[in-house]
Amino acid sequence: MLISRRLLLAGPLAAIASPGIAQNRRRRRIEGEMRVGAMYLGIAGDAGWSHRHDHGLRAALATLGGRASLSAVERVASDLDGERVAMRLARDGHHIIVATSIEHEPGVIEAAKRFPNVMFEQVASTATAENISTFDARGYEARFVQGAISGRQSRRAAIGFVGSVKVAEVYQGINAFMAGVRSVRPDARILLTWTGAWFDPWAEAEAARRLIRAGCEIIAHHTDSPAPLQVAEQRGARGFGQADDMRRFAPNAQLTATVFDWSAYYAQRLSAALEGSWTPNAQWSGIAQGTVKLAPYGIMIPQARAAGEAAEAAIKADALLAFKGPIRDTEGKERVAAGAHLDDQALRAMDWLSAGIVELA
Repeated sequence: MLISRRLLLAGPLAAIASPGIAQNRRRRRIEGEMRVGAMYLGIAGDAGWSHRHDHGLRAALATLGGRASLSAVERVASDLDGERVAMRLARDGHHIIVATSIEHEPGVIEAAKRFPNVMFEQVASTATAENISTFDARGYEARFVQGAISGRQSRRAAIGFVGSVKVAEVYQGINAFMAGVRSVRPDARILLTWTGAWFDPWAEAEAARRLIRAGCEIIAHHTDSPAPLQVAEQRGARGFGQADDMRRFAPNAQLTATVFDWSAYYAQRLSAALEGSWTPNAQWSGIAQGTVKLAPYGIMIPQARAAGEAAEAAIKADALLAFKGPIRDTEGKERVAAGAHLDDQALRAMDWLSAGIVELA
């Protein structure tokens, strides 16, 4: 299995466990205050992935009328940390524990065995247990929209992209961005740099500067800080926020942003846990469901706005497939035949880049 912080699930509402497994343990309504534990890969103030999970959990708690409290542990960044923190939260009496990184999965699986009465919500997992539920977001859909905007907005054929870690989810985003660009500008190419980390503001900023020096006037990024967008602001380039609306960091540079909204999911799951009706599920949702959103569009030419709005509307209507063939990779190998499209299983295994993407050494 490819190790990805947010490895994709098998389907939009696929069952993580059989109905029989889900019904083996009857859960009781929680009397008094429900204790919610959370494990963050980064920090709640990272302006990206961890921040959005923290925001979603706190918004969900606000709907419960003071019947639940949150204990969040930041910088849980490895398998060992995940197990240590999951065990501690469970021993300390937390009723439900939310793990927001795939790095937490091994520890959650072990803790779930030791504490069968504790409920676990694990992002991007394929684990099957009567007390583990999984969830994720189709962030690549927003990438396609941003690609379409870039293809119209950029005066140059080369568009920049700062990647983080070479895992399936990041490949999906880069390839979807390429598909969006090529949907409106077939001659375009993407210059790609890697930082090797989810959160490294210095490396992210340097990668963005390098892309701008290479001639890119639009920079997309799949990293957790606003550093690439801040560099774009300083250098007169444009770009996109990642995981959250980053306009406050780059009010002139941001064209739009991928925004993850976990509040509705967390509200439903925490309410079910409180009332005793929680059962395992596996949910992978996107733009149509409101889990993935596009931030308000910034200043852009009318053609770019129209391209973005058309792509977003098509995704909401389930009329657009980001990975519809023909698609070849950078070696010329056919990855998707004409008329075909990638299914969820193929997306989970993605480890290649589309033709037209150039990795800078």
